[in-house]
Amino acid sequence: GISMEMIDGIIADWNSLARKHGISPYSLPNCHASLRDELDGNVEALNKLPEAENAERIALDNFSRACRELSNARVDAASALSQSVSDILPILGLEGTSFQVNMKLRQGGFNNPYYGSDSLGVDLVDFLLLHKEDNSMMIATGDESRKAQGQGGHIELVGSSGEKSRVLLAIETVLPGSIGSTCNGFDSDIESENALI
Repeated sequence: GISMEMIDGIIADWNSLARKHGISPYSLPNCHASLRDELDGNVEALNKLPEAENAERIALDNFSRACRELSNARVDAASALSQSVSDILPILGLEGTSFQVNMKLRQGGFNNPYYGSDSLGVDLVDFLLLHKEDNSMMIATGDESRKAQGQGGHIELVGSSGEKSRVLLAIETVLPGSIGSTCNGFDSDIESENALI
């Protein structure tokens, strides 16, 4: 049989285990069952981990493919907008000036597309304002290589208020309703545009 000393030892261990978990000794069976369920659940989750990782890879591939399609569409739209706005600028008094929507990929590109809360996709967009230099000046300086190059840069840095207003007016002509949007620090100036109209 079991001696009293052994029973006392079991009771002492039982009470010690209850204190360890901060529960009543009478709650130990339920605590044991809960821990067993948690352990079994972790094992089940580990068994499902490869399936979840594979689903994640598939989702990333689909997202990357969608980003590529979106980026291609943006490039086509940027090219069309650049040409259309540049064609209108001479009418607005900006002869020899062209507008360019410059597209480039974020770090990571299509293999690791960005998916933060502030933006979606892989594209970064810059608006450029370029001024072609006078050909006679090029010939005088002997710098033939610069004839076809435009002098300018980011419109928010190199464009005057008047130039920005005229570019915005051209964009509004090409894309009615677009004025009021903000992109990469290039803010629309409604009052200046209204003054032109």
